[in-house]
Amino acid sequence: MLSHEPVLRLGIFLGVLPALLALERLIPWRQARPLGRRRWPANLGLAVLGALLVRAVMPAAAVGAALWAEARGWGLLVVRPDVETADCAVQAAKGRLAGRP
Repeated sequence: MLSHEPVLRLGIFLGVLPALLALERLIPWRQARPLGRRRWPANLGLAVLGALLVRAVMPAAAVGAALWAEARGWGLLVVRPDVETADCAVQAAKGRLAGRP
């Protein structure tokens, strides 16, 4: 499912956009302005640019946040000297990393 996420997201966007445009024409919130049609290309361009920037920046931000937390010794699977790395997840699941026997 995750491999099809971009296509699914684009399909939902292209399905919802015409529906909202039709609703805007049928039930307008306010009087239409003459510049409205000239703004559409710019608005759609900003939507595409925003989606591309999120795709580029979010993975880097996640890695940066992980490195920042690791440098401070924070995290769910912090490696302790008395617990082996491979055993860390099992120990965390059993509650032993919190100092409980």
